[in-house]
Amino acid sequence: SKRNITAASPTALARPRHLVTSSLVAPLPCSMFRLLLRPVAKARARYHSTVAGAGAAASVAAAETVAVGEGTLTFARTQPFKFNIIVATVKTALCDLLVQRYIEKRDTIDWKRNGVFVMFGGAYLGVFQYGLYVGLFQRLWPGMATFAAQPLSQKLRNAAGLRDLCKQIAFDNFVHYPFIYFPTFYCIKEGLQGDSGPVVAGGLAKYRANGVEDNLKMWALWIPGDAIVYAVPLWMRLPLNHGLSFVWTCYLSFLRGGQDEADEIEPLVHAQECRA
Repeated sequence: SKRNITAASPTALARPRHLVTSSLVAPLPCSMFRLLLRPVAKARARYHSTVAGAGAAASVAAAETVAVGEGTLTFARTQPFKFNIIVATVKTALCDLLVQRYIEKRDTIDWKRNGVFVMFGGAYLGVFQYGLYVGLFQRLWPGMATFAAQPLSQKLRNAAGLRDLCKQIAFDNFVHYPFIYFPTFYCIKEGLQGDSGPVVAGGLAKYRANGVEDNLKMWALWIPGDAIVYAVPLWMRLPLNHGLSFVWTCYLSFLRGGQDEADEIEPLVHAQECRA
């Protein structure tokens, strides 16, 4: 009718009827489809946000770990004396605790025995050995720092450096350990664990009884170990030495940490003599 034609828009009159119908109906399915996919889109956004957050947290944790490692190495290079005392004390005490708890299966920790390793680790391994390996060795073998800093190919061609390396190994194993290391350990042990008798005499007496076995086992580890320790740069020498020493100290705690058999037998012998 004329009224319907007048109400229709000029654009609708200009297009075919099927196009007008499709333009009005076609957007509806798309809108519904987008509505249905909205929860999926939100879930996907949450997933990506979670993954991104986990990745960021992992990156932060990794960065913090790297920073701690770099800080430790920097402290070892810039404050080697303090670093050595801390590592030596903690390492030696920890070795004895591990042996008591997991190897000897003790129900209670012998803290007096652990005190032997704390004192020996801090005073002897931390302070004295730093002066020995860094101070005295540099005076006896002034070229050791140059040799230690060289790459392996140059070390193998450095005859004088290799001779000094052999001298350092010999001094450490056949002078230091038999005549300084073990006597000091046994005297400290006697002072903290022994009876009220003379500390030095008692400690040296026990060392004489165990000296051959102790030194043979020491040489089995430290002659090849020193060949590596004395060939690395000086700042790495003591940390690497502590790494090998961790193994040795655990064994020393197991072998000599407890009361000696002589300490347990002597009271029984004395009691039998009194009864006789």
